Amino acid sequence: MKNFFLLTLVTFISLTTANCNKDDDKDAETPLTGATWKITKLEIDGKDSTSTLNKCDLMDTYLFTDDGKFTFTSHELQVSGDCSTGTSSGKWVADNSVAGSRRFNVTFNGDEKSTLFIIEGTVLREDFIEGPNNEGLKKTYTYYYSRQ
Repeated sequence: MKNFFLLTLVTFISLTTANCNKDDDKDAETPLTGATWKITKLEIDGKDSTSTLNKCDLMDTYLFTDDGKFTFTSHELQVSGDCSTGTSSGKWVADNSVAGSRRFNVTFNGDEKSTLFIIEGTVLREDFIEGPNNEGLKKTYTYYYSRQ
C-alpha cells in the first residue's frame, strides 16, 4: 500500500509539473508578428473603461510584420452610425531593457516619441500617457489586444 501511494504521488507531481511547463512555454511563444491584434479592453488610470469604447473602437487592430513595420487600422463612429476606417503605419523594435519580458517600442511614422507594448501571456498591452494638461495632470491609457 505504501508503494502504491508513493507511486501515485510521484506520478501526480510529474504530471502537474509537466503541464505547468507546457503552459508557460505556450505563453512565452506568443509571437508579435503573423496575426492581427484586436482591441478587447481599455483601462484609464488603472480603472476598467472598456464600456467607453464604441462599436467602431472595438474594431481597431494592429498588424506587425517581421521586417519591423506595423499598420494600425482605426475606426471612427460617424454621425450616421457607420464606422469610417483609417490606417497609420510605423516601425517597431524589441526592447530588451527588462530581462525575461516581451517589450516592444512602437513609433508611428512622423512621430518622434515611441509607445511601449508588452506581451503578457497571450495579451498585447499598450501603455500610453497623455498630458500633462493645463492643471499638470496626466492620464494613463492602457489598451489590451488579443491575437486574432
